[in-house]
Amino acid sequence: MSKIYTKKGDDGTTYTGKPKRELKSSSTSMLLGTIDELHVCLGKCCTYASKEETKQLMSCLAAICLDIGSIIYFINSENNKEANTMLTNKFINLSHNMEIIIDEKNKTLEPLTEFIVFANCTEEGITLHEARATTRRLERMFTAYIRTINDPPESIKYLRQYLNRLSDLLFTLARVNNGNGIPRSKTDEMLGYLFMKR
Repeated sequence: MSKIYTKKGDDGTTYTGKPKRELKSSSTSMLLGTIDELHVCLGKCCTYASKEETKQLMSCLAAICLDIGSIIYFINSENNKEANTMLTNKFINLSHNMEIIIDEKNKTLEPLTEFIVFANCTEEGITLHEARATTRRLERMFTAYIRTINDPPESIKYLRQYLNRLSDLLFTLARVNNGNGIPRSKTDEMLGYLFMKR
């Protein structure tokens, strides 16, 4: 990339792979923007990671965001063959591999018996929760986007599975890495105490 600015987007449009440029407020543009946001969130997780294993995993997950962006581009340009190749080569086994990590980490944690409030976490823990929430938003936008495509590649299911499993992985890693938060019932006790003080 020899030049950062092209001025082509000054009119509020961008290129998403489709024949015509789209508004930056279009659903496809919003989807691609959310992929970028997740990339940044995972980079932040890498920055705050205290364990080398977590740091390496976050780096790999951040890189996968670039692959997702490429797949959306290929689908938009009706190049299902290239999209299908990327999906089968990169995503077919990812969900299963993530499940292995989730199960392994979950064995080290106390079972959850109630909802947790995302407070009292370290920076490492809360950034993992932030990445999880961003993944959920991306998953919602991706699901809506696929419904607008006339003939999406059949292997798109692997990416859908990946996004669903990614949020589970990030939630588990957040709990492992000082993101256990506060039990919901505990906050009721705290609130009662605060009111009593007044």
